[in-house]
Amino acid sequence: GNVRAMTTPQGEFEQHQSPRVSPDGRRLAFVRSGYAGGRDVVVLDLDTGEERRVAENQGGVRGLDWLDDEALVVASFRSGTYGLWRVDLGGGEPTWIPASGDWSYEPSVAPQTGALVYGPGGAVLGTEPGVVSTHYDCEARRSPDGDRLAFVSSRSGDFQVWVSDAEGESPVAVTAVDGAAVGNPFWGPRGERVAFSATPDGSAAVYVVDAAGGSPQR
Repeated sequence: GNVRAMTTPQGEFEQHQSPRVSPDGRRLAFVRSGYAGGRDVVVLDLDTGEERRVAENQGGVRGLDWLDDEALVVASFRSGTYGLWRVDLGGGEPTWIPASGDWSYEPSVAPQTGALVYGPGGAVLGTEPGVVSTHYDCEARRSPDGDRLAFVSSRSGDFQVWVSDAEGESPVAVTAVDGAAVGNPFWGPRGERVAFSATPDGSAAVYVVDAAGGSPQR
């Protein structure tokens, strides 16, 4: 389909990152970063084009997602470590969400169940870490029905996209891309496929693969 810019960075050093569409499809949340290192969370109304800053000066931000149509969970470096914070669109200061471990980042919320999973290792809120290995696991995303996790892991020697059950058991590599940076897995709306980014020829592109594995399509 056609590709068009949703936001326009102002200035050479401004970046827009971590875009997430709200469950009702009406708004887009993203992180705006500037040259001085500040991070603001901004919500864009997709109907009117109006932007609204809902959290400012967050320090580092490592991911965000929608808890519902009126609130976000943001992984922010607000207190000397990355933690999960609730940001209500109605206003007020962000509130801390207790989570296990010293660092919590890359939150992902299952649309159908509201279950919150976060890194490192795909921990589920209120439980022990869900994905455990002797290698690096990151960027966990819960499937729409909440029954599976898609995540990036180096457990096979290279970073690839893996899919496991909701508890992190029975992991299966669904990609085998050689010599490329692989990351950013996202589930399709029906949970049948996983989109991810890769750089097989040196430039980033988006690919889609069946959740059971197979040949990725660009």
